[in-house]
Amino acid sequence: MNRISTQIRSWASMRPSLLTCSCNTSTNAIYSTSSSTLLSRRSLSSSSAFRSTSNNASPYVYTSLPTRSLLRIGGEDVDKFLQGLITNDVARLRSRPTHALYAGVLKADVGHLVTKHICTVPIAYVMTTPQGRALHDLFIYPSPTPSPSSTYLLDHPTEVSDSFRKYLKRHILRSKVKLAPTASTAEQVQVAWKPRKGEDAAPDSEMDRLALEAEEWLQANKALRDPRDSSMGWRWVAEQGNTDQVPPPKLFQQVTPPYHHLHRLLLGIPEGQADLASLPLEGNLDFLGAIDFKKGCYVGQELTARTHHRGVVRKRQVPVRLFREGEDVPEELYPTHSTLKPYPELFPLPPPGSSLTPPSVIGTKAASRHTGRLHSTLPIVTSSGSSFALGLATIRMDKLSPDAQDGGVFVVKAELKEGEEQGWGAGESEMEGERWFAKAFLEEGGWLSRGLKEERERKGGDE
Repeated sequence: MNRISTQIRSWASMRPSLLTCSCNTSTNAIYSTSSSTLLSRRSLSSSSAFRSTSNNASPYVYTSLPTRSLLRIGGEDVDKFLQGLITNDVARLRSRPTHALYAGVLKADVGHLVTKHICTVPIAYVMTTPQGRALHDLFIYPSPTPSPSSTYLLDHPTEVSDSFRKYLKRHILRSKVKLAPTASTAEQVQVAWKPRKGEDAAPDSEMDRLALEAEEWLQANKALRDPRDSSMGWRWVAEQGNTDQVPPPKLFQQVTPPYHHLHRLLLGIPEGQADLASLPLEGNLDFLGAIDFKKGCYVGQELTARTHHRGVVRKRQVPVRLFREGEDVPEELYPTHSTLKPYPELFPLPPPGSSLTPPSVIGTKAASRHTGRLHSTLPIVTSSGSSFALGLATIRMDKLSPDAQDGGVFVVKAELKEGEEQGWGAGESEMEGERWFAKAFLEEGGWLSRGLKEERERKGGDE
């Protein structure tokens, strides 16, 4: 890793006029390449507004998700209809009534279907195109309104509401399935989870007692466990203005939506269009429980099933830490002993879709073959006032092996659209000293590492 740090710093030193670096002797320091960023960091270091919510005595934090919308679907044939579109098996809700079911439909949204006649937990699923490429992500909840037939609420990305509705209508044909008008804005998707413990956290016994009390409140208000990972907490639908659905402050501290984004990035879990990988397996939807490989046919299943049983998944989505050229290569995904606060507008970052290329192939023909793609990103401020950025990226797994030449480090390059001029924004500059880099991390013992290990064992050893 020292070799890579030295190489990146040497590139920056070739054009010193492009790099303003506040350097010291600490090898673990993260050095700013922008004087404006330095000013931002200094002004943040003494601001009480950046107190981490993980230091609160409440066992849970919660927020609403304005990026998610709801669509109601029901009817006599709704279960059969969804079974033919999603990657998971709707019948699993009956066999495991206390567990959430995560699934997918290729080239469509991932979501949760929930019906009071089937279970009291959400289903996450992915929809696919006939070519087997993911389109959206969804969550499925049972409708809280009594109905003579199965009825679900589809929690999907707001930005694709129109296209998602058209996609469903295109497949209904003569099925006895009805789509209700787009849900009122009075209904909000809310999420709650346990934050990272801070220095001022209550004693464990007291926190455990409060956590049990909080979970009783969640269950009483028809909240459902997020099926992707136990650390993701709970999801539910709340009506604006209904004071009975406001979580008690003793048990829940309200935070802003970017905190949920931060929580997902720390865990490496995707959500929304920006995080959607091209193929379901590349987005780890199999490891997140979104795919049932034993169920019957569904739209777009061929490529996914064939790859699972006979092929090799060459790319996977992993968390990355972004840094500027001239900074030390980070040794950890995030400072584990510091409280963190998301700050989306702190500084510009390379946009989703930016390419990732190993530094060793820059300037060669191999540079045209991108190793990966960047997904969503987020600037973050620590309790000491320093800042850094996290993101998700789909990367070739052979570039993440311990003996990989570049040590999991990649040059990030924003893709210019046709007719667009070369600019100097985030990730657009190709000049040395101005580039963004990303370091990929694979947490040992985490859900992704466990999934990869199980995959190797299933296929009889390392690929």
